[in-house]
Amino acid sequence: FGAPAGRLRILDHRRSTTTTRTMLVFALVGACALAAATAVAARVSVVQKSRATPAELLPAIDDFRVKLGCCPVTAAGLQPNAYREGNWEQISGLGGPTAFTFAALLTNTFNAVAPNSLPLGVTLRAPAKAEPASGIVRNGPATVAGAAFGAFSGTNYFTPQDFTRVAFDFFVAGSATDATTHGFGIVFIDVDSNDSSFVEAFDIDGHRIAKVYARAGAFSFVGLRDTRAASIARVVVQIGNAPVVSGGVQLADGSLDGGEIVDIVAIDNVLFAEPLPVVDDDDDDDDDDDDDD
Repeated sequence: FGAPAGRLRILDHRRSTTTTRTMLVFALVGACALAAATAVAARVSVVQKSRATPAELLPAIDDFRVKLGCCPVTAAGLQPNAYREGNWEQISGLGGPTAFTFAALLTNTFNAVAPNSLPLGVTLRAPAKAEPASGIVRNGPATVAGAAFGAFSGTNYFTPQDFTRVAFDFFVAGSATDATTHGFGIVFIDVDSNDSSFVEAFDIDGHRIAKVYARAGAFSFVGLRDTRAASIARVVVQIGNAPVVSGGVQLADGSLDGGEIVDIVAIDNVLFAEPLPVVDDDDDDDDDDDDDD
């Protein structure tokens, strides 16, 4: 994961065979980009909480919701100053399956305007090497390979299958217009290790803004916000360090694998500030040129 080709603009710092002056220009561009990314990281506010029950964790999430926006919305289109929140209850409530491929999730659930979908303005991606990937929406408490799962809200929650990492990309809700957000939070379920699960945010150029680990606990919340701008274009979420597998050997939660404790984790609520459309700098330059004429 990181910046996907064809969507986020990535600076190319490959060595050139041109003049030393050109190389210096590239070095300066790289230094400026790094400085800009560092400046954004400095203004990121982070929340890390873990509790034994959903009720104990809820106050921290309620506080984060207030900081994201005035109110929750699910309608398509731009809804300034609001925030959006999705959980796995919405999938089954809209007639969605309890198990699905990620291709179906991408097109049919969290950003489409149709009878069996919800235009929240976010899509999920599985690692390319895991596609066609699948996931399972579970209902009610369950023990999966030794991991004790239960929903944070409602009765449903999500476990990826055969992989442990997903990416969230943002769009103007119900459209294909690239967008960014100023805040993102997610609930992890049954985190046993302080270094098995994390949230990693990237800006529109693919520079990492922040990487925040989930604290061990039955229910753990990670939230991060850029306090000055909607700079977050992609969020990568690591869901434990070992997957639920569809075939082959299933590692048991809490067992040892190469000296590392196996931690199988699920996720529930995902919440983020209203995605705002990306402004293309190139288009702005063209507009300026037209004005000069």
